[in-house]
Amino acid sequence: MFGIFGLNLIDAYLTLDYIRRGGTEANPFMDALLRASHHYFLYEKCIVVAICLLVLVVHRTFPLARFGLWGLLVVYGLLFFYHVYLQVMVRTAI
Repeated sequence: MFGIFGLNLIDAYLTLDYIRRGGTEANPFMDALLRASHHYFLYEKCIVVAICLLVLVVHRTFPLARFGLWGLLVVYGLLFFYHVYLQVMVRTAI
């Protein structure tokens, strides 16, 4: 659970860094939040993920909830490597 939330925070930080360097947010809802305020973006990411994690952890004895937790860990892990790739591509383009 903490690993997923930690990767979520890393995703938020790297997204903001990527936007600052001229990148764009692919998710239209998150893009609208970013345009309104970086704080709204961060609050939404933290609150929504925390609530989802709480629901999954409370129901962790169910196979579908365990699958959801592991699935989120894999997705956020892959997203982390995508951000690393973007960071390398942006830095080499400068």
